[in-house]
Amino acid sequence: MRFTLPPEAADPRFRTFFDYWLSKAPPGQLPGRQHIDPADLRALLPNILIYDVIDEGGGSYRFRYRLWGTFVTMLVGGNHTGKFIEDVAEPERQAEINQVLTEIVTQRQPHFWEQPVPVRDRDFIAYQRLALPLASDGKTIDMLICLLLPVPAPPGK
Repeated sequence: MRFTLPPEAADPRFRTFFDYWLSKAPPGQLPGRQHIDPADLRALLPNILIYDVIDEGGGSYRFRYRLWGTFVTMLVGGNHTGKFIEDVAEPERQAEINQVLTEIVTQRQPHFWEQPVPVRDRDFIAYQRLALPLASDGKTIDMLICLLLPVPAPPGK
C-alpha cells in the first residue's frame, strides 16, 4: 500500500504528522491507535482530532469523536468528545461530512480539506484538516486521526 501526502497540505506540520503516521505503519499495513504515542505528538496535540469509525454494515459508517484537542474546542466553541457527528454538525453539513469520512475509510488514503470557519471574531478565517486512517488490525479502519490547522485572516481583516 502506497501513501502520499496530499500536495495541498503545504504546512510543514502536516508533513511532520504524516511522516510520523507513516513511520508507525507495520510493513504492508496501516498503523493502529496502539502505534501512536501522544508524547511523540506533544506539540500537535491541541490540534488533534480522533474519530471512532463504527461500521453499520452495507458500506454505511457512523463517526464518533474520541479525542477533541483544545484548538478544536476553541475552533467550534465546545468539546464534543464522545458525541457522534449527527449530534454536533449542522443538519445541512452532516451528509457532506459523513460522505468525506466514509471516503477515507473506503479509499484507505489520507485526505485533506479546507473549510471556512463559521464563527465570527476569530483571528483565522478557515481551517485545514489532514485525516489519516488507523486500523488496530492493520487492515480494517476503526479510527481516523486528524490534524487541524488554522488559516490566518489576511492583515487588516
